[in-house]
Amino acid sequence: MSRDLESPVWQRVDTMLFHMISRRFLLPIVMVAVLLPLLIPLRVLVAPGWKLTLTDEAGKPLGQMAVTETWQHYSLEDQSHGETRITDGTGTVVFPDRAIHSPLIWRFKGCVRQFGRYLFHASCGPYARLGVQYPKGYGQNDVREFMQAELQWSGGGPSRVTKTVVVHKCKSGGTGLTCS
Repeated sequence: MSRDLESPVWQRVDTMLFHMISRRFLLPIVMVAVLLPLLIPLRVLVAPGWKLTLTDEAGKPLGQMAVTETWQHYSLEDQSHGETRITDGTGTVVFPDRAIHSPLIWRFKGCVRQFGRYLFHASCGPYARLGVQYPKGYGQNDVREFMQAELQWSGGGPSRVTKTVVVHKCKSGGTGLTCS
């Protein structure tokens, strides 16, 4: 017995089956299409690549100075990370960019968790900073020099940061953050 697939009866059966299957699987297909991208781990930048050059007031490069980088993605990590590097003979120090892989849904969940723990003091997203460890005789003399030797990044801006920082000699003969 052969079927005539062009007959009106088979066309109606075919149409009914298509609509039944479509309705049954439409919601799961849409849910997978919406939720799957939320579960795919993507590269997340936590700290940019830094290239920092340290000079004194005269523009002379300051070699052999320690610079510390700290970074953390508050939505994904409970602890910060850190690394200290020493400037070379040209006063330059380079730190690579820092990244982790995470699905978007984990970042959202982590941010909600942070607000649940710390309320208004919560932090979400990446944060990175560089700080110069002042050698003897160098520091910040007054408010105008405050924070010049510390750089911060919180997810906005370029993935590579190049900066020259002037490190001041303490006028009082002291050392450190307040030249004391």
